[in-house]
Amino acid sequence: MTNHRAASTLIAIVWLAACGSSGGHGAPVDGPPAIDAFYSACGHPGDTGNSLGVGKFCTTLQDCAGNSQATICSTLGNDPSTPQLDSYFCTALCSASSPPGFCGDGASCMCGSAGCGCAPSTCSAP
Repeated sequence: MTNHRAASTLIAIVWLAACGSSGGHGAPVDGPPAIDAFYSACGHPGDTGNSLGVGKFCTTLQDCAGNSQATICSTLGNDPSTPQLDSYFCTALCSASSPPGFCGDGASCMCGSAGCGCAPSTCSAP
């Protein structure tokens, strides 16, 4: 498995653990959506993230490149077959043994079967 594919799989698993299908934003809106509108369960335009970049809105890896720690965009884990789970935020790899605060303010390390990653607290499932 390539590093890119492994990162993509990890982000998908971490996002599922962090956000679940019931968390996030995106209430239905009356009328047709704007042409450039998209659904995001976590991560929205204008989100600045914390001091490490965790939670910053992104659509590509390049959007996270200037962050000190969160240099992976969660879009790597977006799957066209489950658009209700799509996410758009910068994240970083972590581990279950990462020290408290490793992911910075307003974020935590979420682990799934494929590994762990930092996710904004606002993405946590209720």
